[in-house]
Amino acid sequence: MNKRRLLYFIRNYRFQSLFIRNLGLIFLLTVLPFAGTAIVVFQQMNEIVQEEISAANLSSLHRVRDVVDTSIEQTDLMATKLSLLPGTERLIYSSEPEETFRNVYNSILVHLSMMTSIYDYIDSIYLYSERNGYVVTGQTGLPVSQLKDQTWLPHLALRQNNNPFVIPRKFEDKYPFYITLVRPMYIYDEERKGAVLVNIDMEEFAKTIMRKRDDKEGRFFIVDGSGTILLSDYPSDFMEPYHTRLLLRNVELTEGSRPLRVDGQEYIMSAARSHMFDWVYISMLPIQHYREKTEDLHRFMIAFGLAGIVVILAVTFVLSVRTFAPVRMIMSAFDDPQSKLPEEQNHAEIRYILGHISKYLFTKKELENELERRIDLLNQARSVALQSQINPHFLFNTLDTVKWMAIRLTKGDNEVSRMVSLLSELMRLSMSGDGHLVPLRQETEHAGKYLDILRHRYRDKIQVHWNLPEPLLECKVVQLTLQPLIENAVRHGMKPKRHTGNIWIEAKSIGSNLIIEVRDDGAGIPPDVVERLNRDLHEEATLTGQHIGLRNVNHRIRLIFGSNYGVTIASDGQTGTTVTIWLPMAL
Repeated sequence: MNKRRLLYFIRNYRFQSLFIRNLGLIFLLTVLPFAGTAIVVFQQMNEIVQEEISAANLSSLHRVRDVVDTSIEQTDLMATKLSLLPGTERLIYSSEPEETFRNVYNSILVHLSMMTSIYDYIDSIYLYSERNGYVVTGQTGLPVSQLKDQTWLPHLALRQNNNPFVIPRKFEDKYPFYITLVRPMYIYDEERKGAVLVNIDMEEFAKTIMRKRDDKEGRFFIVDGSGTILLSDYPSDFMEPYHTRLLLRNVELTEGSRPLRVDGQEYIMSAARSHMFDWVYISMLPIQHYREKTEDLHRFMIAFGLAGIVVILAVTFVLSVRTFAPVRMIMSAFDDPQSKLPEEQNHAEIRYILGHISKYLFTKKELENELERRIDLLNQARSVALQSQINPHFLFNTLDTVKWMAIRLTKGDNEVSRMVSLLSELMRLSMSGDGHLVPLRQETEHAGKYLDILRHRYRDKIQVHWNLPEPLLECKVVQLTLQPLIENAVRHGMKPKRHTGNIWIEAKSIGSNLIIEVRDDGAGIPPDVVERLNRDLHEEATLTGQHIGLRNVNHRIRLIFGSNYGVTIASDGQTGTTVTIWLPMAL
């Protein structure tokens, strides 16, 4: 049973329309705002994440820079301290450096051993005297010409100032890789007497730096002012021009962080300058890992949105079913008006609506019955009209023949021919209308022809007074309205009194109604008869009995304009009768 009801709801067009409208409304109120908000939030989140990564990467790079600068600065301080030792001064100025070295060996060795033992990245320290060409390497002293590691000598010869400087080099041009910090020695005058050289092992130094870095997945470089790589994660980059490396090919050595795409992969490139040397510290942080996290969040949001759509579809379906159920009950009331109203308390609104529907259907049924009754009356009137059309045509032709016979008999126009002409003209006007409504001007013309015929019969015993305002003559009235009322006034009003009588025909407008009064000063109608006639006219009695002309006019008016219009009668039973015609103001 439930399955059949479900199929009925799904197949029913009205339910589908309700479902689609509910679904569209819920989508507009929930899904679209959520989707728009999610897109904006996701974009903002990507920008914020990228900014945070850039700031974090630059902050980490600054810490590494400070560590490196501090380490180099401390190394320079120790080299300066070593250059100021008394034993160092004696060795530099000695003409017999080997003898001097044996005398000062212990004092110098203590300081050299201390420096190399404290810092793992310091491989060795040289004390070099340019005056005597002697060099102390830690354990021994010998002439510099006998020293195997001489790659630093050309750089020292080129630099004549008293500032410390750094030489990137390879031990014996092979291995290990050094950064040699050179502290020139000026003891008593401005002439350089020698130098303290601290050889920093780049592999050990790189390990120390990497321990200080937060981004273990990124790449790290130190590039000097000439564009040479001094330090890198990969030893193969040492002393190579930075622009030959794929990651650094399009890098600008300016401070700050910026996104960079290299070989299809996204990086955050951060650069910071050294406070001591003309160096640039570079960190290349791949953001693929962060992108994957945001993509996971993106997929979660899509899955959440799809789940929400499924829930919305289910909720919309339930709402549509529950909304359509009362509609179906109301629709069933139209199909079966005799169906029993629901008794449940939660269906009170439905019972109220169905009660009004039942009243409406009952009223509709009554109106249908009334319409059928009116149609039957109209059919009867049409039948009578069809029958009556035969006699007027025949009579019209006969009267025309009689008129010409009377003229031939009297050799000219005479009373009979004029009477017949008036009657013929009256019948022509009666048959000339194409519809039920004619202008009041035409209706008064027809009534005037009828009064001309009456004057031939009654001579001067009938006086007619017209009061018809010119603007009202174009208003539409039901055809053959005045003639039957004038005939009733003569026949039932003036004829019984047998003396001259008056008929007043007036027209006026009241609001949206046209009022026509036909009043006479004849015998009048008893009050009980007036009451019965008005009742019959109001109840639309059949066209039988006395005053059939009056009933005919009233009946036709009500058929055309409705029950709010028609004919009323007023009389005091002594003198005169007033017949009032109520019509809508139709032009």
